[in-house]
Amino acid sequence: MVSAGLFALVGERREAVVLPVAIAPLFGMDAFLHGRTQTSTAALATKWKGDLISATLDNVP
Repeated sequence: MVSAGLFALVGERREAVVLPVAIAPLFGMDAFLHGRTQTSTAALATKWKGDLISATLDNVP
């Protein structure tokens, strides 16, 4: 986005518009993948805690 601003400052309007349009899908994909990562990490953390509790209870005499 900084580069697009610099292009606008030097008068390159076409590049100033095309660059953010080209980058927008990348930002969208990054946001989508970040959401999936957060969801899967939370699910794995819950499963791991459950396994840890189960293993601890199994070792109690």
